[in-house]
Amino acid sequence: MRQYRLTVTSKGQVTLPASYRKAAGIETGSTLNLVVDDSGIARLRKTLSLSDLAGSLTHGLTKDQRNFTQDDIDASVDEAMNAQAERASGRRR
Repeated sequence: MRQYRLTVTSKGQVTLPASYRKAAGIETGSTLNLVVDDSGIARLRKTLSLSDLAGSLTHGLTKDQRNFTQDDIDASVDEAMNAQAERASGRRR
């Protein structure tokens, strides 16, 4: 695990070290998400663009398995959203 020290300026800004930016693939114009959990642990992640995700639906599939219909895609999205909602409701109990 790598550790980086950041200093907050009077304007609330921080500079990400070049070694971190390189390791995380962060370039000028990249969008980041900062998530802080209830215990105060922060996670900083690069937001993936559509080009970053290109081909991810077909990774590991044979050529015959790569023919998705809109119904297949809709069902997959519904399944993922339901799973996310279940995880979220489980945390609130």
